[in-house]
Amino acid sequence: MSFQKRRLAHEIPIDRKRRLVSRVAGTVYPLAEAFSHKPQALSYEDDGSIWQNVTLPGYLYVIDEPVVPGRDVAPHPRSTMDANVEFLTKRPLRVRCIAEVPL
Repeated sequence: MSFQKRRLAHEIPIDRKRRLVSRVAGTVYPLAEAFSHKPQALSYEDDGSIWQNVTLPGYLYVIDEPVVPGRDVAPHPRSTMDANVEFLTKRPLRVRCIAEVPL
């Protein structure tokens, strides 16, 4: 799945202008949802199953502006996940909250 089609953000500090400030973004909804809880440990298995130790309720955001891979986001250099799943932002990006993720 390309970053252009699914642009989810999690684990994010948001500034007053509702912009993502240099963090992690991804393309897999269940994974973004899991990371939204800020777990201390998370396991993403080859079969797609996810284990995490939930610590906080979370919020899931969608990046709310056009994003150009390579210019605005780049693949996470130390990711252990599949290709095109985990990205780092290169600049602040406008976001919109799409869901509260309860414990």
